[in-house]
Amino acid sequence: MNSEKIIEFRGAKIIAKEAKMLEQIEQSVNKKFKREYFHVNTMTHFGFREFNDHVSQIGIKDSTLQNLPECMKELTSLTMLLLINNELVEIPEFMGEFRKLEYLYMPSNQIKSIPKVLCGLMNLKELQLNRNQIEKIPSCICSMKALENLSLMENKITQIPECIGDLTTLKGIELRNNNITTLPKSLLEIPSLEVISLKNNPLFTNIEKETEQIIEALREKGVQLESYSSQMLDAINDFRKIMQG
Repeated sequence: MNSEKIIEFRGAKIIAKEAKMLEQIEQSVNKKFKREYFHVNTMTHFGFREFNDHVSQIGIKDSTLQNLPECMKELTSLTMLLLINNELVEIPEFMGEFRKLEYLYMPSNQIKSIPKVLCGLMNLKELQLNRNQIEKIPSCICSMKALENLSLMENKITQIPECIGDLTTLKGIELRNNNITTLPKSLLEIPSLEVISLKNNPLFTNIEKETEQIIEALREKGVQLESYSSQMLDAINDFRKIMQG
């Protein structure tokens, strides 16, 4: 039984110290949190959700936030974090403490790199960093064994790490509008892969024979290219509703 003090905060009952952290985040952007569900199209620009008296979900959208407040590092029960269309320039080191995190969405920011600490989030299923300024997918990402969908559309990525084949639960890879010139053969080793989107990358300008062979082998395995599985399409549609909410 939880012995920590529970208080009411914005219509929710949560641990007092976590409520204080939410208040500190509010002060940093001069907005008030609203308690809400994130899987419907009614997300406000500043929301949260709780589970078992702990803050489990946070969404911050369309703000001028450039850095996440240090106080967030204590919110270790987070399972979903949506940081959409802000002005974030980096993924902070303390995010490595979010061991329960399953869904991380940080599109339309100004992030330039994926830090190594992020690769330690072993429960992460969805990583969405579309429309940033990321140039490299670090090889440590291949240690994220629970990852099912990796979306890095509209960045500056030049290659996919060879170790990508180690992500045996990966279903979808979204890499449209990057600077990718070749594909690793290890893509063929991912048994769960359903779809990979590579539209508008230089690899199709003067396609190499080996890349062409990999693409053909992916098709023969039933992997969809430039289209989405119904499961991933549902997830994308849900996310678009959130973005438009």
